[in-house]
Amino acid sequence: MAYKDLQDFSRHLDEKSLLKRIKIDIDSELEITEIADRLSKQYGPALLFENVKVSPFPVRIHAMGACKRICTALGDIILSEGLLNALAHDGHKMGIDAAKKWTSEGHGRKWPEDIEMTKDMKELVSKRWAEYGIH
Repeated sequence: MAYKDLQDFSRHLDEKSLLKRIKIDIDSELEITEIADRLSKQYGPALLFENVKVSPFPVRIHAMGACKRICTALGDIILSEGLLNALAHDGHKMGIDAAKKWTSEGHGRKWPEDIEMTKDMKELVSKRWAEYGIH
């Protein structure tokens, strides 16, 4: 199935219960990041934050964060067990992490340090986890 745009894809995820809508106020300053980090480690649902502080727009994250949603984006294809395992394998660098390896290959570029979430933010997200409604 081809999707007209990201909203069309999100509607499809919503219909298949692969998208969780978060209606409470969320801070765009690291709270969303901490939630996304935890979900990526759990292969959790895609999220749509509908009320983001200081933003007139909702924020959608993790839309392609699990094999099931990747298959859905590709038209509900069925991938072989071996290909699914390859997609789920954590051994290969992807995205910005893949570009970082270029320094050792002679492509010098200084990368910023990784952001470490503050203890206060981790505690806030843990405290509010039930409010988010993410299981």
